[in-house]
Amino acid sequence: MNSFLFCVLAVFAIMNCQRLVMAEDASAEATLALFGQMKSNNELKTENPEHLKQFEKFIRDFSKSYPTKEEVAKRFAVFEDNLKLIEDLNKGEHGTATYGINHLSDLTREEMKSRLGLNLSKH
Repeated sequence: MNSFLFCVLAVFAIMNCQRLVMAEDASAEATLALFGQMKSNNELKTENPEHLKQFEKFIRDFSKSYPTKEEVAKRFAVFEDNLKLIEDLNKGEHGTATYGINHLSDLTREEMKSRLGLNLSKH
């Protein structure tokens, strides 16, 4: 392959990657706007307001995109359940691991199992 063709292909790949990142950012921004509206209207119920801040940061940090209010509410509920699990795991931890928020924190156990092929039955 000549160097000119290689450069053209490399530039094309970079441009497509940039478009993908821009699309993810736009979707995450739309989700953040929807989340903000729901938060302002008290449509998301929680016993711990800090969880709302953590979920907003999670959406931003991992460029999460949810198309509807129903999906935002569902993912927040799952996220909050996972936060409680993280807190419980860290309380029982004796220095060998630290549990925290990651890109999977809005997934149910079943979704994690199906996507990752994991056996999570021990926890």
